Amino acid sequence: MSEQAGVNIWMRCGYCGMSPIVGPCFRCETCPLGPEIDLCSACYEGYRAGRVPHPEDQPSATHVFSRIEPTPATQFAQWLSISSPSRAAPSVPAGFLVRPEFRYGRESVFGGYAFVARYGTEVVLLTALHVMDELIKNKKLDTTARNPQYTGKELPAQVTSVRLYDVLKERWALHELGDVGPMLVLPNARTADDEPFAARDIAAFRVDSPGTLHAAPLAERDPEPGDPVWLAAAMPDGSRTRRAVCVESTPRSFIFRYDETKPIAKHSSGAPILDSRGDVVGINTGLGALSGRDIGHANPVSSIRAHLGGALTEQTSRWSFSEKRPLC
Repeated sequence: MSEQAGVNIWMRCGYCGMSPIVGPCFRCETCPLGPEIDLCSACYEGYRAGRVPHPEDQPSATHVFSRIEPTPATQFAQWLSISSPSRAAPSVPAGFLVRPEFRYGRESVFGGYAFVARYGTEVVLLTALHVMDELIKNKKLDTTARNPQYTGKELPAQVTSVRLYDVLKERWALHELGDVGPMLVLPNARTADDEPFAARDIAAFRVDSPGTLHAAPLAERDPEPGDPVWLAAAMPDGSRTRRAVCVESTPRSFIFRYDETKPIAKHSSGAPILDSRGDVVGINTGLGALSGRDIGHANPVSSIRAHLGGALTEQTSRWSFSEKRPLC
């Protein structure tokens, strides 16, 4: 089957590695969100026949899959034709890009990326909500639009602290930056919206004492098609950015095409997307492929501003500030 027959450009088969998945995709609804939860048709049939594990460390009987139909690849052809202007990459200062450890009681889970941003006079830690999916599922919460009873308060009530690590260091786990919080209540934040519609995929935490953290400003507007943008992350070659160009921008989505063929940092959900000035224009939320090119999508800055608008005026009463470690 050719790509012209239909692709799921945001999905990669967690077993054979097909990217994009040609034809229907089968997504595991049981596993926490991650790169291994999707299967192509052939691998899904192999899973049903007992030949393909998914994943290897869990019993197959626990997994429930949903079928996602493909879209004709020709529908996305314009994303490949937009030219990319040559601009110098913005700097990524120390203390801006971090790896978060979400703590809940005596347990904790690590997320992909988070970053420090300035919204007006406030400093916040931002990431994608789906980065917290393992914690969400461990606590048996449903943060999807399928659950009309979810108010946005349930998850912040579970998070007792967020410890930050300098993800740009080679042995990042040895480089703690301290704790931040509380988690802000964002009533309209949700997980599991159809890709690339990521305007609700956001989590935010108050940063009362920035210390050595470096906060980048939120851009005033969303990028437009043709604008250069950069993913900021710890890249495999030691660099801190990958250049891309905006190919589509709507109130619900922000899509960009990577214009460098070098490998992209793994598990980079939650990392910032920057403009040429180093201002934040989005939160990285997904990666796909089309005709051999990497395609990304993000939560656009207009959506970030809308979520934060009313959240920073209220204090989460359940948070115990006496337990926070100072940033140093």
